[in-house]
Amino acid sequence: MLSIATNVTSWDCQIIRHTLPNWLRVFGSRVKELFVLVDTTPLTGRIRELRMSETLALPVTDVVGELKCLAARETRIRFGSIDPLAPEAMASANHWFGGTRPWRCQAGTPILPFCIGIDKARSPHVLHADCDMLFSNCEWLDRCQELLDSGAAHLVEPPRLTAALPGNRCDMSTRAFFLKPATFSKDCLPMRAHQLDLPRRIHRRLHGRPTWLSLEQMLKVETSYGQLRHTVLGGNNGPTMHVPMRAYADSDLFGPMVRAFESGVIPADQLPDWNCRPSAWCNENRLRKFS
Repeated sequence: MLSIATNVTSWDCQIIRHTLPNWLRVFGSRVKELFVLVDTTPLTGRIRELRMSETLALPVTDVVGELKCLAARETRIRFGSIDPLAPEAMASANHWFGGTRPWRCQAGTPILPFCIGIDKARSPHVLHADCDMLFSNCEWLDRCQELLDSGAAHLVEPPRLTAALPGNRCDMSTRAFFLKPATFSKDCLPMRAHQLDLPRRIHRRLHGRPTWLSLEQMLKVETSYGQLRHTVLGGNNGPTMHVPMRAYADSDLFGPMVRAFESGVIPADQLPDWNCRPSAWCNENRLRKFS
């Protein structure tokens, strides 16, 4: 059995109504728990600008209320919030970065919230996923566990829609990755909290912004140093799809689209792109049977 860990902010209320149930339906009895860490600190940088451009901000109480509703229907969902200066946050900072506390990167993407969610998971295998990811099946999980248990990889990413296309190269992403925390900790942690180059560090500091690289970029650096082994599963067997805009979840077609994706009914226009293309799914007749 596995734990799924994710983190959310006050902007994620609409999307988690669809994605969290999708995960539990797809992974079924293999999921021991779905742990959601609520990040209550204000968004910053590019991520804040993106969220403000696509939807209205909601009070953090709204996303907590949504999680309470989901947890009332599904006992495997548990959630909590954490402050950057809380003892648990400090413990994760020590564990991952030797005491350095990079909460968010220079663009606003979370770093320590990812790490805390993984640390708080209760299973020996953990899938960390962004709350805007959709899954279609779990047939790839056994291969992930084989790679992790054998030591062939420290991080394994599930298949992507684009991975099935000839010649496509998949770079590392932290949108969804599978790991074995005990092995990852022993072999790869603590790691350095990598920063931007000096000119950009000076620029960010002058504007009161963080200077950290994203966790994704830090892991890429560690991979280039040979400190960790990473792989992305190929093929189209159980692909994942990313939903880049929170506003997509407001559409009446979004729920049926999620169900269609789970059933493997994927339009040809969607296959070349890992990001959800609403125009590919706009055929109401195609989606009606999934309503």
